[in-house]
Amino acid sequence: MHGLGHILAFMHVADSHNFTAAAEQLGMSKATVSKQVARLEADLGVRLLKRTTRSVALTEPGVRFYGRCRQIMAELEAANAEIRESTSRGRERLRIGASTAFGRLHLAAALNGFLEQAPATELDIVFAEPAGAALEAGFDAALRIARQTPPGRASRRLAPWRRVLCAAPRYLEAHETIARPGDLVDHDCLICAGAGGGDTWRLSGASGSRSVKVSGRLRVNCADTLRLAVRAGLGLALVPEVLVRDDLAAGEVRRVLPDYADDSCALYALHPDSAAPSPKLADLFDFLEAYYRAPGRSAERPEGARARLAGRARAAGFAGAARGARPRRLALDQPP
Repeated sequence: MHGLGHILAFMHVADSHNFTAAAEQLGMSKATVSKQVARLEADLGVRLLKRTTRSVALTEPGVRFYGRCRQIMAELEAANAEIRESTSRGRERLRIGASTAFGRLHLAAALNGFLEQAPATELDIVFAEPAGAALEAGFDAALRIARQTPPGRASRRLAPWRRVLCAAPRYLEAHETIARPGDLVDHDCLICAGAGGGDTWRLSGASGSRSVKVSGRLRVNCADTLRLAVRAGLGLALVPEVLVRDDLAAGEVRRVLPDYADDSCALYALHPDSAAPSPKLADLFDFLEAYYRAPGRSAERPEGARARLAGRARAAGFAGAARGARPRRLALDQPP
């Protein structure tokens, strides 16, 4: 595989139509430039330049190759300019993928808190199914709720994602009492086909773990739809605890088998295998970990993450921006 130096040598020769002029522009000897172009041609298995004693011209394959190289160099120059501009402004843009249900229901409030504490960061959030597909599109990270991460994928476990059994009072009053996990087989169970879902419920309690195969008339792939069905009295379901906390407090739903829960899932941050998280991406992971592990997981900003971010902002010279910065960019995009 030829290197960038060989390509640059070829392009300079093609632009100047002369090896000597190209060598002067590159600060190399004419012999070195000639060798680099010859190695490039050998790697490609085709002659790119027609050489005469007076001038150098592109062959037909050389014209095509030069055009593609010019496009690539333009992209590199644009990337360099973007990074220089970002550095001069002291900002970094992070592109994050998340599943639609998780992003809509749980992510926005957390990210608003992060942006308040990280004025030098811009976020592009894209809802995608599955969330891990965002990495294939070049995103910096993807947030996923799962029992385990894909094999070989770099990841960080941010927080446990507890699910609890719930039902509406009207359902519980109209049906047999549920005293043990095995009783669930005689009830209408609302099934979520999303992360960690399915018709086999894994319940853990003080007396150990149980797996129960359940059935019911409704199966959905959105936790919020599941919550609404529970509130409507259509059955009982295994629902993320954070999603029904307010409903439980208001008495609109009740815990079933309160000594049991499903602790098999967790919130993971996936990132490209070949790179460690950048400092600002690590800041985001730190914040989300503190946010989702905080008691109640309310909109309150976690103090530990806030202190770390504020310290890093001061170290980077952003203390003034942190006090009076305008809100940073948060784009929540959902493909049609």
